[in-house]
Amino acid sequence: MYLLSRKENYKESDITRLQESINKWVKLFIELFEEYSSSKLQFPKLHSWVFHICSSICEFGAINGYTIETYESLHKDYVQKPYKLTNKKEIEKQIMKIIRRKAIIIESSSKEYQKSQ
Repeated sequence: MYLLSRKENYKESDITRLQESINKWVKLFIELFEEYSSSKLQFPKLHSWVFHICSSICEFGAINGYTIETYESLHKDYVQKPYKLTNKKEIEKQIMKIIRRKAIIIESSSKEYQKSQ
């Protein structure tokens, strides 16, 4: 299902296969987790994925630009990793300093690389 959802171009048969794999996945997901969910798995993202993603692909094309993976990656690089380097006091200030240093290093190494070309 994941690989089908990550395609750049879709044929009608791909959309059908994607919807079938989503249906299988959600059925298993519900069987496994429903008893542990106080909301009975009434999640907007789950609903959107099951009932609207294929029609969105048909209307707008590939969904790669609609996912949050990019933001999750940025969160990891600009929040989680720097947080681990702090002493847990004035965290925001330390994170900003770490990110600033990283940006300065990247910028200066980029300039060095351009000079060598």
